[in-house]
Amino acid sequence: DFLYQVRQTLNIDYLYLEPDKQMNNFRLSIGNYVTDQLFISYSSRVFNQKPLDSWSLDYHFDPHLSLGYSYTLDENNQGEAYWQLMYQIRF
Repeated sequence: DFLYQVRQTLNIDYLYLEPDKQMNNFRLSIGNYVTDQLFISYSSRVFNQKPLDSWSLDYHFDPHLSLGYSYTLDENNQGEAYWQLMYQIRF
C-alpha cells in the first residue's frame, strides 16, 4: 500500500485517502500523536475546486475520557468550531 509506505517513511500515525460519500469526493486525512495523550489531525477534500478543510485536537486524559476540539473551514471560508467531551464505557 503506497500510503502505508509514505506514513512509515514520514513517521506519521494516520494517513488515509478515503471516499467522502457526503460530498461525493475524496478526503485526505493526516494525523499524528504529538504526545501519548495529544493527537492532532488535518483533513481536506481533494480533487475539488473548493476544498473543505478540518483541523482537530484530541486530548486523552485516560483510556475512557478525552476532550476534542474541531475547526472546519467550508467552501465559503466560513469557519465553525466546537468542543466535545467524550467518555467511553466498555463492557
